[in-house]
Amino acid sequence: MTAEDRRRHDRSIVEQWYAELSSSLGREPDGFSIDDAWDGYRRGTASMTALPVIGGAQADLANERGVELVHDMAVRAFSAALELDAMSLLSS
Repeated sequence: MTAEDRRRHDRSIVEQWYAELSSSLGREPDGFSIDDAWDGYRRGTASMTALPVIGGAQADLANERGVELVHDMAVRAFSAALELDAMSLLSS
């Protein structure tokens, strides 16, 4: 998913996921609101920043396609975490 698509659709995707979860349960989950689901998504973007770091450390720099992939992963992961203020949800 491109960063533009994520920005445009992430909230609605989380809302649709939550609606499907609630539908499958026959009710909203106890102790887990749509705001909790949204915060979980935001928190998850912070953890996704590790993947391009690990991938970059293992990348074969002679493989231009692999380097481009790691670059795109990094831009998307860090952009999402920053734009969604994911770090504010992590406890110190």
